[in-house]
Amino acid sequence: MARLDRSLPTAVDGETEEQTLHRTLVAGELVNLDQEQRLCRQLAQTVLPVGLRSQLRRRIRDGENIRIRVTPSPRLSRVPWELLAEDEYRLIEHAIIQYDPPSTLYAHRGRNPLDWPDVSELPALHIVDPQLPASTAGLHQLLTVAGTAAFEKHLGAYPDDKIIGVDEFSGPCVRPTIDRRQLAELLDTTRLARLFYFGHVTANPGNPGSAAIHLSDTMSTSWGWAAPMGDGDRIEPDSQHRPFSARDMLLGTAGAPEHGLAQWRHQQGRAGYEIWKMPNRVAVIACEGGADYRAIEPFGLVMAMLNAGAETVTTTRWALPTDHAFHRAHPGLNRTTVLPTTDLALAVDLAHNDPDPITRMRAWQLQCLTRWKASGDIAVAPVVWASLMTTHAPNRTSPAAAPPETLI
Repeated sequence: MARLDRSLPTAVDGETEEQTLHRTLVAGELVNLDQEQRLCRQLAQTVLPVGLRSQLRRRIRDGENIRIRVTPSPRLSRVPWELLAEDEYRLIEHAIIQYDPPSTLYAHRGRNPLDWPDVSELPALHIVDPQLPASTAGLHQLLTVAGTAAFEKHLGAYPDDKIIGVDEFSGPCVRPTIDRRQLAELLDTTRLARLFYFGHVTANPGNPGSAAIHLSDTMSTSWGWAAPMGDGDRIEPDSQHRPFSARDMLLGTAGAPEHGLAQWRHQQGRAGYEIWKMPNRVAVIACEGGADYRAIEPFGLVMAMLNAGAETVTTTRWALPTDHAFHRAHPGLNRTTVLPTTDLALAVDLAHNDPDPITRMRAWQLQCLTRWKASGDIAVAPVVWASLMTTHAPNRTSPAAAPPETLI
């Protein structure tokens, strides 16, 4: 597990940014084929019980369809289950893998999700690399010029009735200016099938409930439970950034001090699921958006979104290196065509249009795995595509909800 942690792109022990890039994108075990295969064999032997491994081998030999449902302990929250190697195969080659939330989610769920067939023809809302206020403590816009062009081309291919803009409901989806109040209005007034976010997520170590996405919120325009970022004595409120946290999405304004809601009184005393009503499917492509599972009682962005009406939430189990980071670590890469993180985001967006998004994402990951095993090409290194995790929590009160085929 320590070796896995050292292979992930999170700074440790006072590293500089350049040292982190070299450790993970040049020397790391998830970007070197032979090392990665050895690591994932040892991980499989460590985290899969002997009886389960035997059962897997038998079911694979018999050609059975296998679905593995995972609710990991905090220590196993970043294990790339798909990569686990047994004999000559990887787990993803023979099994569909999904995350299950803890059963407590269903006990007092704020909003049950609508059934996908009833909403699948509705449009999607995309928030891609939103504009950040001046004070974001080192956060910066994520997309390169080529990444921006790739997103604009991808989104431009949607029919007009399948996608909506952000600014005033018609503005651009790429690098928009949008805060939590505008998002609440969009989610309340527009029937949607999906929400797709590509941007920054941050969380305090050991406190997944602090996980937050970063929109265009400033301290002067948005009240929230998360502390503003920056030096309040030196930065004007109009530029001091306020993260939009999982705690906001859960609690909303319930219990908020009245003086903090001067510009948002119509939402006073409302729970998060009443303010930010999530559509059936949500994607949060950002650094470790799935930090929920790092707590003994899982809670974070994923659980907050499921509680607010999402059925399927796709995010990442560890921090993602940006396309720019790859280009810095490997200067010889083509900056126009090698866009690993952008490619991942676009693949997730396409999968979330599919009747079975988990199977569709698995198919894309299998393509990446095939290329990786054949070439060890850094452009398809598992440090990016193996980060994906999808949590599925259907409406248990709906007649359409059927228990999936289950292995564990």
